[in-house]
Amino acid sequence: MPRTLAPAVLIAVSLLVPFLAPRAGAELLLNEILYDPAGPDDGLEFVELWNPDTAAVSLAGILLEAGDGARPGVWTSVYSGSALDSVPPRHAFLIRGSALLGALQNGPDAVRLRRVEVVLDLLGYGALTAPELFEGAPAEDAPSGMSLARVEDGRDTERNESDWAVEPDPSPGFPNHPDLRLKIARGRASTEPEVPWPGEVAVLHLLVRNRGRLEVPGARWRIEVDWSRGGVGGTWSPFPEAIVAGATLAPGESTEVRCEVATPSPGPFDLRATLRDLEPNADPSAGGGPAGGVEPALADTVLLRCRSTAAPLVIHEIAFRDRGAGEWVELFVRDSVPDLGAYALSDAGARAYAIDRGPIPRPARAGDLIVLAQTPALVRAAYSLAD
Repeated sequence: MPRTLAPAVLIAVSLLVPFLAPRAGAELLLNEILYDPAGPDDGLEFVELWNPDTAAVSLAGILLEAGDGARPGVWTSVYSGSALDSVPPRHAFLIRGSALLGALQNGPDAVRLRRVEVVLDLLGYGALTAPELFEGAPAEDAPSGMSLARVEDGRDTERNESDWAVEPDPSPGFPNHPDLRLKIARGRASTEPEVPWPGEVAVLHLLVRNRGRLEVPGARWRIEVDWSRGGVGGTWSPFPEAIVAGATLAPGESTEVRCEVATPSPGPFDLRATLRDLEPNADPSAGGGPAGGVEPALADTVLLRCRSTAAPLVIHEIAFRDRGAGEWVELFVRDSVPDLGAYALSDAGARAYAIDRGPIPRPARAGDLIVLAQTPALVRAAYSLAD
């Protein structure tokens, strides 16, 4: 519910005391927020607004502020709306990380949306105690890489703990819970083996989840896999290297997808898995296309950086932090080698470190695991290894 603020001088950081005011009519709401992206935060945070009205709403006078959970009453302005922008009716508006004037803090903290002196919406998350930082009770603090999203787009009961939920698959610019949505789970894509041999059939493992409200039949979708050598802007294979049929998924269900791909010649390459909508006349609105955009009801893509190698030795595990046993590297022997002393390890600076195999040649058999240690005696003692 909109609330007015007592008069104050507003600068980058301000002390504000809110009090309740009558609701003036349908206004913008906070709808989804990602404040702790996986990895570096720069440019990857976002805040999504929602217009619940049947008419477009201007962003003139709109301010987004971040609240400090450790210092109640301290708010920092992180976004100012433009009179040139508006949000279409029943639609989302995405404030990307590049448009934010400051960082969104990890919980316990808060985000507030206001138009001039009127507070339109307030979200507090984490273990907050100051009532000016949340509505009703705080929402759960989202883990890294996950967003906080309204359980129902545009529905506000003024209780953060029930209006908001952690969303494992953030959906910036899209409705949070459309009728149809399949997503390839981030962080779950992997190849087996991790470093395949050129020409070897590698298996790409994916997990596909139904994040929508309706069941999706298997005949509606499939996974297509292709590869590229050129990295960003590279040329992709003209035809899919693998096509895997979909499976029927009820709301909330997931399925593992196995895609067999022939490994290219030695060197780095990218694998791209595309979730393809097979319904020829799919209604984009069923999937909740972004503001001003048109997207298929079912569509998703993940990229995986890979490498193939023809070397008989491959790095299998590495301990680069000394936890009492020194640094060490474990090698997996793909093909038998007559002498480990013929090989060397290189760091990021391209300096080569020859393998010290002792005074005589030391062979290794296919399937062996070889540990190269900074201090061999410490590693043997820590992990009960033989000489």
